[in-house]
Amino acid sequence: MSLKSTFAKLLNATRAASAQIKQSVGDLRDKRLSILDEIDRIQSLPALREEVISAIDHGLDRMIADGQHGVYTPALMRNPDGPVFRPPQPEAMIGLLVGANRKAFREQLIALIDESYNQPEMPQEDRVRELKRLRTDLHDVEMAEEVLIREAERVGSPILRRRDADGDILLRADSEFA
Repeated sequence: MSLKSTFAKLLNATRAASAQIKQSVGDLRDKRLSILDEIDRIQSLPALREEVISAIDHGLDRMIADGQHGVYTPALMRNPDGPVFRPPQPEAMIGLLVGANRKAFREQLIALIDESYNQPEMPQEDRVRELKRLRTDLHDVEMAEEVLIREAERVGSPILRRRDADGDILLRADSEFA
């Protein structure tokens, strides 16, 4: 076998290995985008209807309580010059109005949120757990991508890093990837 054919085989093997590393980095980047899409999808899912209604109930109760606390009754009851009505602040008036017909306000708000439920809902604890898992997967994929990029650099086949690469990963020592 001639020296020329030996080098040609080595060159072809090197090119194949380089192409394989680049393909692997591309695959990891595709996986990363897929994970980011899934994170976006989960973050955009509506909360459970029951949780939203509970938040509405809590908010209405708070508005009513604030409205009641915003009325200054001593001026009506204990004024030596006679009762003086001091109009409450607008926020207090709104709270009093809500208190006068809480049920109607509640039904109206529930009707508005029901119009928005056009995709599956997800309980908050499931959402938190799934997002944590996806962020861990994302970190693992980005770590693997950096390992491949550094390996490609070692063998003389540099690959450009993403502009949005995680600086924490980029600054790690090689020993942290083992």
